[in-house]
Amino acid sequence: VVFFVMFLQVSLGFFWFIVAVFAAIVIGALGATRKNGVAFLLRPVANRVLPKRYRADATAIFAGFYEGIAAFRRQKAAGAQVVFWGVVYWLLNIVQFAVLAEALHFGVPFSYMFLVTPLIILIDTLPVSFAGLGTREALLIFLFSAVGLAAEQAIGFSLIILVLGYLPPALAGLGVWVKEP
Repeated sequence: VVFFVMFLQVSLGFFWFIVAVFAAIVIGALGATRKNGVAFLLRPVANRVLPKRYRADATAIFAGFYEGIAAFRRQKAAGAQVVFWGVVYWLLNIVQFAVLAEALHFGVPFSYMFLVTPLIILIDTLPVSFAGLGTREALLIFLFSAVGLAAEQAIGFSLIILVLGYLPPALAGLGVWVKEP
């Protein structure tokens, strides 16, 4: 706590906010692996929201998800590989965002980028907008304002993330699709 408050110039309230978000994500992820608890919570919602003709499909998808989790738990070596490559992916994203912030002369410490990059990626993947537009910018304005950056800088950073994160894979996919539609 002292490191983040003194060396990163982050307020104590902001630090605890980040810790609470990470704790909620971890608790939510762990809780999502418990089939009975999730079924108990989702069944009333699904019964109210889903039309009757889709409920069987939703039940099959739900069961398939938990069958996948059970298979993951049985295959320890494959699970270790998934975790390893997941950590590598996250670290590469953190380094990419930190290098981008450094290239733009933001003066944001690597440790701060290490702390906030997972939140940025999480918000980016929420299915509430196209390619995270709007949600990612709002989060970056909030996060970067804590270290003294302007909203314009946060939006510029976000748009660069958008271009670097979506354009190359889209062009590669287009090339593959043109070759074999």
